Amino acid sequence: MLLTLFSLQAPGIWLLLSLIASALLLLLKQQLTTNWHARLTIGLWIGIPYLGLLLGGLSPRLIGLSAVDWVASLGLGLGLLFIMVLLLMLVRSTMPMPRTNDPSVQTPLATYVSQTLQHGAQEFHWCFYRGAIWELLQMMPNPPALPAYWAVWLAALFALPGALIRPSYAPQRLLLIGIVIATTVLFFYTHNFWLCWLLHTAAWLIVNPQHTPSKPMPALRQSTPLR
Repeated sequence: MLLTLFSLQAPGIWLLLSLIASALLLLLKQQLTTNWHARLTIGLWIGIPYLGLLLGGLSPRLIGLSAVDWVASLGLGLGLLFIMVLLLMLVRSTMPMPRTNDPSVQTPLATYVSQTLQHGAQEFHWCFYRGAIWELLQMMPNPPALPAYWAVWLAALFALPGALIRPSYAPQRLLLIGIVIATTVLFFYTHNFWLCWLLHTAAWLIVNPQHTPSKPMPALRQSTPLR
């Protein structure tokens, strides 16, 4: 039974490879440049699930890529999206707005496209966790009731360490934790990766503290709003 769970045609081996690769990247973080670490991280997010799908070890349906009931998921998913985006906009309205004459806040379109693809890769990896754990639970001799429910929240526990470690600033960590929870709820009700990607990206672009300066500002400079 154990060998079956960890064969190339089962999700267990791909979960294990993902955890090992993530741990190695964390250990090598100080030895890698920021750009190389980001590239390898995105490669991990996409590469391992993609190989698992190619070799038949993962189910595209359970990951939310195919056999999506768009009528049901749009009916419920868009309602959840509207509520969550509205709450995010209310949160954003309470945050200090960046000064338009500050060159550090001018973000080109290419940056938004790059961020959208990056968040799609991250959400793809989270959905990989959800689908792989869901399938593993179904393969157990005595699967739990509501395996999808347990799978999505166990996947959230898998995703949280990356949300806590990877971002550089505390507001980004808090935002990413919120996105993990929001997309977990959305995926449970819709089983739709594409809607989760939309929510993930919208949340980041609405509330993203991307204007945090790369260099620490002087502590006594009162004119700069706190982020």
